[in-house]
Amino acid sequence: MFATCAAILLKRMNAHFSLEYSSAGHPPILRANRSSQRVERLAEPQFPLGLVPSVSYASWELKLEPGDLILITSDGIIETRDSKGSEFGMQRLEAILFQEISSPLSHIAQSLLSSVSAFGKQADDQTILLFRVLV
Repeated sequence: MFATCAAILLKRMNAHFSLEYSSAGHPPILRANRSSQRVERLAEPQFPLGLVPSVSYASWELKLEPGDLILITSDGIIETRDSKGSEFGMQRLEAILFQEISSPLSHIAQSLLSSVSAFGKQADDQTILLFRVLV
């Protein structure tokens, strides 16, 4: 048995925030950055938890900017399949996040979940964690 995991630690440094993140076999954490007008995948390949005994995990850190959106999602979102067997995938998720970058978080969450639901039947958990940097 094994489990995937995405972990974050928000750090406040004076008037700025940074994000320390790590992932163990989990889908990438997404950062939508308004100033660069792009969505970044925050992920480095690491084994899922429990798959390899005595493995250590690394973390990475990046400075967050006001307006940044961070999204962590379970694989049940991106692995939802349509009637032809195609997966919803990361690109569709990124496109919605980018398109809705200035919308209220509740609207973004509803847009993501509605798009996935319209795409295909739920076969696994569908969990999202979404937040915006305000300062």
